[in-house]
Parts: sequence; structure tokens; C-alpha cells
Amino acid sequence: MMMRMNLHCELFRLLPTLIGLVSVLLGAHQLASAQTVAYTHATVETLSSHGRLENATILVRSGKIVDVGVDVKIPDEARVVSLMGQTVMPGIIEPYLVYKRTAVSSEETETVTFGGRSFQIPTTRAFNPGSFDTISEYFYPYSFDFLRYVRAGVATVNLVSDGRGLSAFADMTVEPSADMLFESNGLLFARLTNETASIDVIRNPLNPRPTRGAPPTGQTRPGAAATGRPAGAEASASGQGQEQTPQSGGATNANEAQWAEVREGKRALIVNANNAAAVAHLVRILSNQPKVKVVLVVTGPNVYEALDQIKGTNISLVLKPEIATEPFSARRTNVAKMAADRNIPFAFSLTVGANQLENTWDEPLFPVASLVKTGLSRELALAALTSTPAKMLGIENNYGTIEAGKYANLLIFQGDPLTTGSRLKQVIVKGSSIYAN
Repeated sequence: MMMRMNLHCELFRLLPTLIGLVSVLLGAHQLASAQTVAYTHATVETLSSHGRLENATILVRSGKIVDVGVDVKIPDEARVVSLMGQTVMPGIIEPYLVYKRTAVSSEETETVTFGGRSFQIPTTRAFNPGSFDTISEYFYPYSFDFLRYVRAGVATVNLVSDGRGLSAFADMTVEPSADMLFESNGLLFARLTNETASIDVIRNPLNPRPTRGAPPTGQTRPGAAATGRPAGAEASASGQGQEQTPQSGGATNANEAQWAEVREGKRALIVNANNAAAVAHLVRILSNQPKVKVVLVVTGPNVYEALDQIKGTNISLVLKPEIATEPFSARRTNVAKMAADRNIPFAFSLTVGANQLENTWDEPLFPVASLVKTGLSRELALAALTSTPAKMLGIENNYGTIEAGKYANLLIFQGDPLTTGSRLKQVIVKGSSIYAN
């Protein structure tokens, strides 16, 4: 008993010291996060109006860029990191990352009986493409392999499911965390095929119908003329009742506010078209929707023949960086350059085609470099990874370029990132190094 009392007294005596030590450690952590770092002697692809800077300095403090240029004054307290012979560009923004859960937390289990014994195992729940998925409501980062994308230089992602719903924006971190999400209400997204039910998911909310009353005799509801079917047929085709929502067949009262913003052009709608026919349907749907802005996720062969129809519209593209094959031909073509020639905005998705991503981890921009070698502008190619997707997602005020006031999301390459043999050396997100090669 006496020994236990002595131990308690000793711990009580050391308590102020322990508290002080913890305070010092917390203070050191806060100091590190607020530390000023000067990256010097670097070639900087700002992707802003300043263009490419040689022998430049990037000054970072508290996760944000304070200054960038060739004549930046470095504070005495700054930690200086020389990047001689290296190139810095903004962190890659992935505009369409399909978030698939492979496992869930231990609280969600199911009972399995084997050999007369019952076991509780974690439940793996697949997404229902027919449902409306709000990503932030079931975001569980520990079940998803984000590291594979960090290794390719992806710093910021727009998370979607393989169906339709409301996306969420996330910044990559050293370890998966619920704090990765910085915008839980992202953009509406939907997968589009040439099936009527799929088309109605987009067409009906863009052409809302009143919920009460019927049109006068001899008149049809808006949208009926496009299909030649009686009013309400679209809703039944998609399994939705007319009484459910103001636009029937695809949107619910819970997300009508988002659809209203889409109709007014205040927010973009992301559409993943899986074939050329779906692209044609989308162009037709938008022909009488001059305000609607659409980010079209599509492969080169599926959009190849529709580029002239898309030209001059509010449709921008998300493409896989690759030399595509022309439809019904062995000829290969640079669809990104074709879009650029028509002044169609486009971004690149590195996550479409996982095998390609894994094969080019150390040189993630190799496919983009191939497009530059076959005629695509270097500036447009880099912008398609950074500033263009930032504008598509509406986060350009904080992301996409290297300039004062924006988050310090930086990629450091050994040499020119669009040159064969240039390796990705470091990924920095909000001033913190999250990956080093």
C-alpha cells in the first residue's frame, strides 16, 4: 500500500513536467505548420498569367503560397530548400475519381454461419447505381487506396460513385482521414447511356414539370415532344412516380436546389457518357438549355465525331490522356488537340485506366508528354491537369495555379515533367509533404 502511495505521489510531482512537455510538443507542431519555407532556384510552371519562371522562389507559410517570382525576398526565419535542376508545378486535380468502398468499419457487420458456428464479419456494401449517392454521407477513407493516386501526383480529387449523386471534394493527406473532405456538397453527377431511363435522369430535371394539376387538353408537358411519348412516360421509365418531385424521374426534393443551380448555370453538371450515342443524346438535350454547363467525362473514340457539335457550347471535356483510335479505323489521333483546335475546354483524368496509372507511377505525365509530342500545346496539357479542372469544379480561387494566396499544393519533378526520364520526387499538399520518392 505504501509503495502504491509513493508511486502516486511521484506521478503527481511529475505532472507539471509532463504537462509542460506536452505543451512544448504541441507548440512545436503548431510552429512547424506555421513555418515559412522558401523553395529556391526552381523552374516553376505557375499555370497563371506569369507562365513559366526560371530560377524562381516559392515562399510558403501556413499551407499557403505567400509569394512566387524571381526576386522574392526571403525572410530571415524561413527554412530554405534549394530545388536546383528541378521543376515545380501545381498539384494535379483529378476531376472524376470513382470512389468504391472495399470494406467498412467494424460496427457494420453481418452474421455468417459455418460448421454450426456463427461469426460476425464486416459487411461490404456495393453501391446501387440506380440510387442517388451523396458521397459525403458514406465517406470512409480507410477502405480506399488513396496512396496509389498520391504516387502519381494527384493532390486534390472530386469523388463520385459509379452511378449518380452529389460529389465531394477532398485533399490528399499523409494518412487517410475524414478531414480530407474540404467540400461535402460538390457537383451533381450522373452516368449516361443510350437507355431511356438513364437519359431521363438528366433530361427530366433539366425540364422540370409542375407537380400539381394537368396541362390543358391537347397540350403536352415540357419534354414530352422530345420523346414523342405522353407526359409521365419518362417518369415511369425510370421507375419514379410523378408525385415524387417537381421534375420527376431523377431528382428528389432534397437535391432540387442543386438542379436549380445547374439550370441557371451557377454550378456545373458532371456527365459520364459511356458511348457515342449517349454523347449525341446529351448534345440534343442541351440544345435548348443555353445556360447549363456540363463537364462531359468521355473517351476519345466516343466523342470524336461530336466535337463539331460541342464546339461553341457550354460542354467541357474530361479525357483520358492517350492517343485514341478513330472509330471504325486503325488510325490514331490526338483528341485533346482536336478539342483545343475547336476551343473546347478539356481536362485530363489520370484515374481512368488504373493499369496505365500503375505503369507510370514514377513518370505519371508520360501519357501527357506523348500528346504534347504529337501536337498538343504544352501549356494546355499542363493546364488540363491543374487550372482547367479547378475551374470546372469551381475551386479555382484556391487551387490550380502557383500564385500568392492559393494553397501550396505542389509537385516537384527532377527535370522537366514532360520529358522522358523526369521523375516525380515529392508531393506537397497545403504546405505538408505527403509523398517523397
